[in-house]
Amino acid sequence: METYPAQVDAIDIEIKSAENFEIRFTEQLHESQSKVRTILDKTQSETYDYNIYAYLGDVDIIIDGEEMSLTDALLQNKITMDEILAKANQDVEVGNITGDEYNDGGSAIYRYENYTMIKVHNLSGNRDVYFGPTNMTLNHLKVE
Repeated sequence: METYPAQVDAIDIEIKSAENFEIRFTEQLHESQSKVRTILDKTQSETYDYNIYAYLGDVDIIIDGEEMSLTDALLQNKITMDEILAKANQDVEVGNITGDEYNDGGSAIYRYENYTMIKVHNLSGNRDVYFGPTNMTLNHLKVE
C-alpha cells in the first residue's frame, strides 16, 4: 500500500521447499522387526499435529538428486508432508496413480507403482500418515 509506514497485504504465501522429489519405499523382509515404525512423531516437530509411519518397510526421499531418510528431510524442512500430499493429489488428478477415499470421515489412499500412502482422516480425530507396500490398506493398520 502507498501509506506511511509502508504496508503489504498478503493474501496467500506459499513456501516451496522441494519442487522435484521421489519417495523410495523399501520393503522390510525381517519378521523380527515391528510392522509399524515411526518416521516422525508429532512431538518431534511443531509443524505436525499427527504422526507419520512406515508399515513393513523404510521410507527415503530423493530431493534434487540427494537421497535421505524421510525423517531427516522433514526435520530439516527440505520438504513438508503438505507438499507430498499435494503431489499425491495432483498425481491422482492427472492419472499417474490411483487413489480413493474411505467412508470413515475422509481417509485417502494413494497407490504408486512401488508403495502406497494413506492419509488417515477419521471421525475419531486420527490424522496420521502411513507409507507401506503396494498391497497396504487401512485394514492392515488397525487405526483407531
